[in-house]
Amino acid sequence: MPHRSGGSGPTSSKGGLFKTRIDISCPEGKFVINREPSAQHKEAEDVFLSLRDAFNAVDRKLDEYSCKRKGEVKMHEEVPRGRISQLFPMADYGTITTLDNRDIYFHRNSVLNMDFDALTIGNMVRFHEEAGDKGPQASTVKVEV
Repeated sequence: MPHRSGGSGPTSSKGGLFKTRIDISCPEGKFVINREPSAQHKEAEDVFLSLRDAFNAVDRKLDEYSCKRKGEVKMHEEVPRGRISQLFPMADYGTITTLDNRDIYFHRNSVLNMDFDALTIGNMVRFHEEAGDKGPQASTVKVEV
């Protein structure tokens, strides 16, 4: 259930930071999905985005759980690599040029192990690619240190 700290009124879906927690019980135990808000992540200010992110995490956990129950083991593909080629800090996004010369969009909130504002063009990164509304995008970006 999302819980708002701060806010601009009882009917507003924006304004505070939403902490979202989902508990799921199964025969082998319990899954807890906790999404702690951060002032850096604007999604935490919107209840709908906070819920979307939490349920996406639940979906991933349940897929993983289902594969384990079926005895399926995922073969992990090589994580793609590239270099940050463009940064647009005022618009909260950048692009990665892959080793095979494709451009991949990424959002500020996709960067996991470094502050977006500390990124520089040329940083080597690893990322997970997915189909976006306007082409390929990175769902997670990790700067290689």
